[in-house]
Amino acid sequence: MDGSQLENAMSGDRVVSGRDVMICMTDTAGKFTAVGDSFAAQCGHDSADMIGRPAAMLRDPDANGAVFCALWERLQSDRPAAFYLRNTGSDGRCFLVFAVFLPFPGGVISLQFRPNIPEAPNLLLQFPGCLAVNSCDQQLPGRQEMVDTLGVSHMSRMLLEETAARTQGAGSAAAVAQARKMTALIASAQGQVARIATLFEDIQNVPTNIRILAAQIERGSGPIGVISTNHTTLSQEMLSGVQAFRQSVSNTGEAIDDAVFPACATALIAEAAKVRHDPRIDDRLTRLQAGLSRDSDATTTRIAAEARRFAEVTTDLKRHVAGLDVTRIMCKIENARFKDRSSGLTEIISNLEDVQTEISDQIFEIEKASHRIATMTRRLKGGTSVI
Repeated sequence: MDGSQLENAMSGDRVVSGRDVMICMTDTAGKFTAVGDSFAAQCGHDSADMIGRPAAMLRDPDANGAVFCALWERLQSDRPAAFYLRNTGSDGRCFLVFAVFLPFPGGVISLQFRPNIPEAPNLLLQFPGCLAVNSCDQQLPGRQEMVDTLGVSHMSRMLLEETAARTQGAGSAAAVAQARKMTALIASAQGQVARIATLFEDIQNVPTNIRILAAQIERGSGPIGVISTNHTTLSQEMLSGVQAFRQSVSNTGEAIDDAVFPACATALIAEAAKVRHDPRIDDRLTRLQAGLSRDSDATTTRIAAEARRFAEVTTDLKRHVAGLDVTRIMCKIENARFKDRSSGLTEIISNLEDVQTEISDQIFEIEKASHRIATMTRRLKGGTSVI
């Protein structure tokens, strides 16, 4: 995203000059302890003059205070954060940045840079109206919405897109690309699981309808009634399997999202480290890189474990669907005995076949995704790439 595009999108705002990763550090009270020259210059202040002053001096006057409440809640619980925000320079004009906040014992380091994707202005984390507050009031309007919005999944996707745009061709590009592939795979799987759950809800009453129609044709509904009862039992087991499946996909997605921060932060720190900074910043970057390497190892191990469970649950789900297919086919065979008397049954069984075919197709796609994620994690564990 070039400067003119961004300036048009944020009418009246100043555009960040250059592509530098700008850095600043604060203590746990939110006061500056170190400020990089490029960040100070962008803000229109002298870096030395900013030391000891609150970071809130740069706050966008139109920003919702819930944004910063949610941010500090995350950072104080030792969790990183990343999102778009507007800083205010000494001239009173705002400028849009993508900011990554990494907590460490005694403070927070922030890596900020000009956004790279066109959607950036629409992704600002703020609600209409100004809430000029500095405290994290539990009843603050919009607070819970902001806490929810600052979820790992939402932030990791923004962080991935921004980092990928910066690291094309760089040494860290492979790790970021790998993270993007995994994120895309699990997002697709989550959509397919939701679709499977909907399809099962749609056919829950089908066996009952089959028994009712069969009873109108044959006393006691005959063998087809027994078969449809078996289908009901299998469907109920299948619904439990879908819930376990949904949870497994969710756990795998969370593990992948957690892996995004160390992958992207490592790439950004490697870029920032090419420029000399205040010694306190350089020291902190070195320490953070070592910690992120350990985080990468831990998240890779977790993804591998969740990917194995994901594959196992997928196999179980396929087995359930195979059982449903057998009972449906038996219903179809028995229905053939009724010939012209079973047009209603024929239509129901045909619709059931269509739905179960779609379920099988969805599971096939999910199975492919689980195998790809498992393969990627094996490569990661083997050192082919690092997340």
